[in-house]
Amino acid sequence: MIKKLISKFLLFQLGVFIFVPITNIGVASAADSGCTGGSFLGFPTWYEYLDKQSVPNDITTDPNDEICELKVDNIKDFWLIALAVIEILLRVASILAVGMLIYGGVSYVISEGNPEKTKKAQSTIINAIVGLAISIVAASVIGFVARSF
Repeated sequence: MIKKLISKFLLFQLGVFIFVPITNIGVASAADSGCTGGSFLGFPTWYEYLDKQSVPNDITTDPNDEICELKVDNIKDFWLIALAVIEILLRVASILAVGMLIYGGVSYVISEGNPEKTKKAQSTIINAIVGLAISIVAASVIGFVARSF
């Protein structure tokens, strides 16, 4: 029961984190002018590391309305897109690791002193902590490498 609830919650979160940035591609608001912002809950967008330029919006009559134009002109830009996607996936892995940590904690509490269940719950908690540490460090390294390009 708890495992199903956690998995449904994490799938919902994954859907929100993927869907919202995709729906905002090419959309600029007043707070977004100048090619800033665009991330959802701290997640980078797939175009995070690309060169961006604000250009006037030809669709509206407002002269102050600008949209963000992406510049993709060499193979380095495709690597930057790949690094941004990898960073998004690593951040999703961090959320999954936190979910597994919570699941392991709940399993440990409801193990009722059963040595097999307690050992399995401890193993889940340790694996979740290791996965969380690896995903955080890897996302930081990817962000550093992408910004140094």
